[in-house]
Amino acid sequence: MRYSCWLGFLLVPLLAGCARFPSTTTASDTPPVTLVSDITVRGAINGNYYYFLALNNDTDPTHGPVPVKTVQALGNYWGVIAGYGPNDPVVQPSYYVEYFNGNFEQYLNGQPIGPPYAGRVSTDGKSLHVEIDARAITATGVLPGFVELNWITTDTITPRPESVGLQKNYDGFGPTGDQFLSYVPLSTNNTWQSGVNGVIDELPNDDNNATIPDIDMTAWRVEVRLK
Repeated sequence: MRYSCWLGFLLVPLLAGCARFPSTTTASDTPPVTLVSDITVRGAINGNYYYFLALNNDTDPTHGPVPVKTVQALGNYWGVIAGYGPNDPVVQPSYYVEYFNGNFEQYLNGQPIGPPYAGRVSTDGKSLHVEIDARAITATGVLPGFVELNWITTDTITPRPESVGLQKNYDGFGPTGDQFLSYVPLSTNNTWQSGVNGVIDELPNDDNNATIPDIDMTAWRVEVRLK
C-alpha cells in the first residue's frame, strides 16, 4: 500500500548540537529553494540507530522511497524505490540524508557529498530537523519539477547471513510504514504535515515492525521554502 499526497520562518539561531552549512550565513547564502523536514519519534532520537530522509526525482509520482521490510542479502538494507514492478531491478534512492552517530550526511548516487544545509536534534531529544539546499539533490544542480519523499528509520543497516528473510525493525510514512509523500513541487512555497488537511496521519505503535520506540515515528512535516 502506498500513499500519494497530491495536495498542493524566519531561520532561527541553531541550538547546541546542531549544524548549519556554511557555519555563518547571509541573505545571499540562503538557497533559492530549501526543502525542510522534521520527524518526531515515540521514544528519543538515538545516535545508535539510523534515520534517512530519502528522495526520488525520476519524474514519476508513483515511484517513491519505501523501507526494506525484510533482511536482504544484497542492496542497501534500508530503503528502495517502490513502483517499478516485481520484475524490475531494485532501485535505491538517488539522494538521501542520513543521521547516525550524531552526524548528518548527504548522499548522491551512493556517494557522500557533505552535510545538508542545516540539521539538528530538538532540545527534548525527540525530533530531527533537516534543511536541504535543493540544488544538492541532482548531479547537475538543476532542480526537478517535483520529488517524492519519505523518512525511513531502522535499528541496523548491517545484514547478518542468518537473518536473511527475517522481518526488520523499521518505520516509514503511514500506518504500514511503506507509504510516501508523492508529488512535492519545488516551484512553490508549500507545507505538508501528517494528519493535517487530508495528509495521512502518523500514529505511535502503528501496524509495522517499529517495535523500538526510538524509530517509531509519531509525526512528520515537510516544507518547500523559496528564497
